[in-house]
Amino acid sequence: MGGRKGAACAGAWIALGSALLARGRTRRARTVLQRALRRDPDAPRAHELLARASLRQRRHADAERHLRAWLRADPRSAEAHADLGALLSLRGELQRAEWHLQQATGLAPRDARVAFVLGVHLERLGRSEAARAQLLRAARRGLAPAQSALASLQARRADTRARRAALRWWIRAAGAGDADACFQLGVRFDTGEGGLPQDPARAARLYARAARAGLAAAQHNLGLLYAQGRGVRRDDARAARWYARAARRGEVHAQTNLGCCYAQGTGVPQDLARARFWFERAARRGHALAQFNAGVLCESGEGGPREPVRALRWLRNAARRGCAPAAFYLGVLHEIGDSAPRDMRKARRWQRRAADQGHAPAQLHLAERALAAGGSRDREAATWLTRAAAQGHAEAEYLLAFLHHQGRGVASDPRRTFWWMSRAAHRGHLDAQVCLGVLYTRGEGVRSDPEAAAAWFARAAERGDAPAQRRLARCYASGVGVPLDVPEAFKWLMLAAEGGDARSRRLCEALGAELSVRERWEARRRVAEWRKQAGA
Repeated sequence: MGGRKGAACAGAWIALGSALLARGRTRRARTVLQRALRRDPDAPRAHELLARASLRQRRHADAERHLRAWLRADPRSAEAHADLGALLSLRGELQRAEWHLQQATGLAPRDARVAFVLGVHLERLGRSEAARAQLLRAARRGLAPAQSALASLQARRADTRARRAALRWWIRAAGAGDADACFQLGVRFDTGEGGLPQDPARAARLYARAARAGLAAAQHNLGLLYAQGRGVRRDDARAARWYARAARRGEVHAQTNLGCCYAQGTGVPQDLARARFWFERAARRGHALAQFNAGVLCESGEGGPREPVRALRWLRNAARRGCAPAAFYLGVLHEIGDSAPRDMRKARRWQRRAADQGHAPAQLHLAERALAAGGSRDREAATWLTRAAAQGHAEAEYLLAFLHHQGRGVASDPRRTFWWMSRAAHRGHLDAQVCLGVLYTRGEGVRSDPEAAAAWFARAAERGDAPAQRRLARCYASGVGVPLDVPEAFKWLMLAAEGGDARSRRLCEALGAELSVRERWEARRRVAEWRKQAGA
């Protein structure tokens, strides 16, 4: 009687564990199912569900133990043989996996799931045609994971017909709720590849279905869409939440992006300790950008103790994996002798590696060193600046404009001077905006245009640049490019003088002596108003 009672109680725990597992509450399901085993240690269904829960948590040793217990309780279970074969195949124990899969096939030759597991195993062995035949058998019987796996196999083939067939299988599997199929279709709508139109909104819906099913890659990609505002309204907090869910499942890109969120305070409160934690988790799995970020935080002592030796290890690992910012940072550390032994040969080698990989700050740094040396190295400087400027680096564009103006390392060319200066100015480079105004004033490389000159002086002046404020004051004092307005001229001269411009101070004193009390009062009122708007 007690045995029957125990079995009945175990059955209730098993039913509850199955329901919890279906809802994705894996940890709670494991606790409940272990209680069932204490009531009935030989319950096959309890071992089956515990094996599934262990696989979901990547606890492969526990999964194998429960699968073997399931087989001891039910030796003729094709499903148990298939699952154990799949686990052994995943772990690389191919011979043992083959035996269990053959047993499963013999016990259930028409079972779709057995055919699916065997197909995946054959694909892992590189036997594509045999794998395709097994997956096709399972897919035709309506097994969604088999349809998705078959689609992935077909998508790798070069011919268009196979790729179209892959899309049809993915669509069928996604309609049945398969998370991987939803993700694969989402990727193709996201990128516009595979013969589908680019549709980020549809991609977001597909990612969301896969993400809710617990697929870490889909959770990460959905986070990216929220962070970029593509297909969905931008929402940094939601992006961080999806990154966190994927990161906890071990998705290395999500761990890195979550670290960036904590480092910058994007979508979450800024927390450098947590940022460092996630960067180091991703770094240990070989993610180059995470290694770079972890190295920077360890070197600066932000988010934890300062660890120069650990920082150098992360930076070297990142640089060797092709992370150009890490190579440049490492070169700078060797150049200044901080956190690393001062070694100019190593500094040049790492900086050159970063520059050759197209890292614009490294290219600019090498150009500045060549310009400082002067003489025959001007041509080298111009080469590096050209490469950095081609990537849209504003400082490189500004310096390259000066080289064309002075004829250093390149031919003197007013048109090229204007072109590069204009690019830098439009990117917000303050000195370039002033210089562009001067070029428009003098008509060098462009037709003289006093209005354009005054407009560029005004843009730089509003940002607090004293020379630009002095030049804009002259425009207002003479009525060139702007309407004549002496109080406005006096206002800009006062601001430039306060900014430390000696010439403006002298001009301010001279002009102030000529103004009436009313004009001086009006100028001071405008200065106060400008400061209020600028938040000074």
